[in-house]
Amino acid sequence: MATKEEDNFLRIVYLNYRVGTTALRRYFDSAHPNLASDLSSPSNKAILSNLHKPPRGQRRVLYQDQWNMLYPSPGSPVVSSANLDVTLMVCLLRNLPPYVSPPASGFDALPQSNDLSHGAHIARIKHYKNFIVSHSKDGKLSDTDFKRIWIDLEMNGILTDFPSQVGRHFLLRKEGHSDLKEKIKKIEIEQEECIPKNIRDQIEIQLKDWEKKDEMFVTTRASDYVIECIQDNSCITLTGPSGVGKSFIARHTALVLQKEGYKVIPVIKPDDIRDYYQPGKQTVFIVDDICGNFTANQQLIQSWKQLLPVINTVIADKCCKIIVSFLFNNKLNEEWFKGKVSNEQRYLLEDTCGACRLNRSTSKEELKEALHTIDGTFVYKQNGIYRTVHDKLFDFLDIWSQNDECL
Repeated sequence: MATKEEDNFLRIVYLNYRVGTTALRRYFDSAHPNLASDLSSPSNKAILSNLHKPPRGQRRVLYQDQWNMLYPSPGSPVVSSANLDVTLMVCLLRNLPPYVSPPASGFDALPQSNDLSHGAHIARIKHYKNFIVSHSKDGKLSDTDFKRIWIDLEMNGILTDFPSQVGRHFLLRKEGHSDLKEKIKKIEIEQEECIPKNIRDQIEIQLKDWEKKDEMFVTTRASDYVIECIQDNSCITLTGPSGVGKSFIARHTALVLQKEGYKVIPVIKPDDIRDYYQPGKQTVFIVDDICGNFTANQQLIQSWKQLLPVINTVIADKCCKIIVSFLFNNKLNEEWFKGKVSNEQRYLLEDTCGACRLNRSTSKEELKEALHTIDGTFVYKQNGIYRTVHDKLFDFLDIWSQNDECL
């Protein structure tokens, strides 16, 4: 049974989302009846571009997912206010003509109760959405605060299509607590989400496709080993040539973790990990072909290098996992065997000899001679490049491929 204070909180949340947000959207549509046209205006796009990528020293206002929402890829549905949340609608109203004049206290503070300007009404909806819903600690509201907030929102002049008595009847009608709580729970979940709803919908479709294909998955020693490794490690890397099943194993492992309570997030671009990482939340990021699909993409590699501090933070979070796959290019340059052994090569040689059960003192020249003896069988050399024709020596080249030269 909900307490009076909990009832107060639920009703204010419901009022703000079902009435306030709808009213704001209708006001927004009156200011921007042709949103797509307004966004395509060169002057408006220049304004938003500065908010998205501001000059040095200025605060960023629009983030990549918001920009993608406003300017979707070609062939996507035309953007409308239905795609925008309160934050994005207020941002556009503040920065694009016809400009909404800010209240005396600005858009980022609660206006005085006697300020009935449109800017004040918008600021109230924004304020209560952020500070009453997002920042509530216990989901309770005293009678005094409830009446003050109710009156503040009810007097909101934007609500011309929602007369106070209609809004009051709508919220105070006898409605089962369980039904109301379920709706509020959905709202709270939405507030905690850092992934836009359209992206979440795409991920859900993608995961359903993975689940359907996973029905045909046949467990192997390799897949068992990957699942064993991910239990004790925050990040694992799957390497191999195209078509050996790296992606299939990675997705199967992610679905296993999903059953353990992890949220699965397929990573499309490097920034996704930074944007969708939530500290302390059980999450598994799937990065398929991290360096490119068929050849190494140097620009993509540089993007990942720039994000290494963020990735290290994610890896250090015991609640998060990263599963990476990348294409092994099956190439070993003969030049690698020349000259003295560098410190980096020494580590690679030790790992290689350990994996192949060779004496750790085996030299580069001995390895080259061994490759030469099987040239034309398991490996072949062409233009000074060794490549495998069979996976017998894959372990050796797999370890070597961790060297930057393979990129």
